[in-house]
Amino acid sequence: MAGIFVSYRRDDAAHVTGRIADALAARVGRENVFVDVDSVAPGEDFVRKIDTTIRGADIFLAVIGANWLSAATAQGQRRIDLPGDFIRLEVGIALAAGVRVIPVLVDGASMPRAEDLPEDIRQLVRHNAVFINHTTFGRDVRELIDQLNLPGSSSRRKGINPLAMPVGAGVVVLAMLAFATWPKGASTPVGLSSSVSLAEQKPIGARWITQTEFKAERSADRRLSIRADLPYRERVRDEKRIDGLEFLGSSPLSSPMPVLTVQVTNSGAVPVIISEIQFEVIEAEPDMTPLPVLRENQVDYQQVLMMNEGWGDLDAPRLTISAWGLPESDFDRARKVWRGDISVSEPCAAPSRRIEVAPISIEATFAMDTAVFNLENQIPASFDGAKFVCAIGQLSYAHNGKTETLAMQTRVSNKRPDAVVAAPMIETYDLYLDPDREGYVAIVPFMAEIPAGETWTLPVRIYTDKSSDFQLRQSVRTVAGEIVPGEDLNLQIFVTRNSAVGWMPERLRLMVVPQSAVAAVDKDGVVESVVLDPLGERAVQVFLNRDPDPAACEKLLKETAPGILAKVGMPPTAIEVSGPAGAACAPG
Repeated sequence: MAGIFVSYRRDDAAHVTGRIADALAARVGRENVFVDVDSVAPGEDFVRKIDTTIRGADIFLAVIGANWLSAATAQGQRRIDLPGDFIRLEVGIALAAGVRVIPVLVDGASMPRAEDLPEDIRQLVRHNAVFINHTTFGRDVRELIDQLNLPGSSSRRKGINPLAMPVGAGVVVLAMLAFATWPKGASTPVGLSSSVSLAEQKPIGARWITQTEFKAERSADRRLSIRADLPYRERVRDEKRIDGLEFLGSSPLSSPMPVLTVQVTNSGAVPVIISEIQFEVIEAEPDMTPLPVLRENQVDYQQVLMMNEGWGDLDAPRLTISAWGLPESDFDRARKVWRGDISVSEPCAAPSRRIEVAPISIEATFAMDTAVFNLENQIPASFDGAKFVCAIGQLSYAHNGKTETLAMQTRVSNKRPDAVVAAPMIETYDLYLDPDREGYVAIVPFMAEIPAGETWTLPVRIYTDKSSDFQLRQSVRTVAGEIVPGEDLNLQIFVTRNSAVGWMPERLRLMVVPQSAVAAVDKDGVVESVVLDPLGERAVQVFLNRDPDPAACEKLLKETAPGILAKVGMPPTAIEVSGPAGAACAPG
């Protein structure tokens, strides 16, 4: 029986699903991970296999990419709307069976809205999602695996072999089995001793306030105490203060499982056979303290979002704002140190142009489990041009009938994100090499201006379908069409025959035109940024810093935009223009 069922659309997220499945299989065993392409025997009833596997699974991962919801038939009908759609079938079975369902949003995909889903699977939106991105895949998958180790109901944990599970979870299951079989009043063999300690942790370098570590201490009577040390939680509790955290996806707080080392010593004269390691659970007390987190992100336009990352209820949250300011934009100056060695970004610690105001009290509305504070029309007009502003005041909420109050400072997005904001530079690029072809050029689309005297480093991750030896010749092409020779190399790659899924090309990569190319053509200074699709499947996006009149639109479409494209070696193509008020310069 598979312990983890991985659901995905092949034409939506096959590549990343294969990488996720491989990472899970490395931790819990291939036999405990069900992926349709390698887990259904030839001739086996596919639908029956899916139904029985999902109902017997511990965890159901719904991998959702950019095309998961919009995938359509040749006739243009959304597949998710069809009763026979396998994704709809799988999600519906998992929800009805009470399996632990986790949406996995990959490479920037967003959670579907309830109203966009068929009625039988609308409960999917009530399940907390995790985010996995191309550039941070390793870290994101480790966090996903950490979350899968959280205790579930005992009736659902039978499916996974505890000896195949990660240490943190396997020890718990092993402890329960041992406790049930411990002989009462058993004596200790002569010369045998045992001890437990916290396994050595790999140093993580500069530690951030959101990172959990485990601390081990022994009291005077040698009793061992191990505690999870999360600086963010400690500061909220000790200093009664909360600063916004810059993040977009799931929780920014890390929550790894501890690893223990058990040592058994036999100093006696005869051999002793050990058959079990046991942990008796004498007491267990959940921490039911709430832990609020305020999100800072450009997408939260004139809003503050708050999530509760603790296990205690948090009721009637309210923001009271007593001052506004402008945040520090330089990362190094915004970086502070808490308690001597903990790094934290505090761009609102010493805001410029601070304006004191009469206290503004704002109650939260809720979007599922997220509290939303709407600040529309509250930000001073003198800050209209700022991308972010600082809101300074207090956050209050009720817990167990008592009101808790925290000093608060957080950044608030004050510029619509779809007006001028382009995607950040991707740190690692994928390059697929076809093992069955030769005599072709595999390309990594990449556009950047390299200043004189500087060097750019571009990490490229190679993928292929089979174990292969490649002879390669690397070069660089400029926007003027010039080829800059690099070097020749041999590359040997090993790929297991039974890899879950093959590589699929990235379809959604966008590139930002260097600002120097924009400025060289845009003499009117109206273009904020230009974003293009190197595959040519999407129109070029031109973002303006002001709304244009008809004459400006005509010049932009006929001269400026084509000139910018020619500057970077791109052929004329469809162009879409947006100003601060939204879409502009619609073709006549």
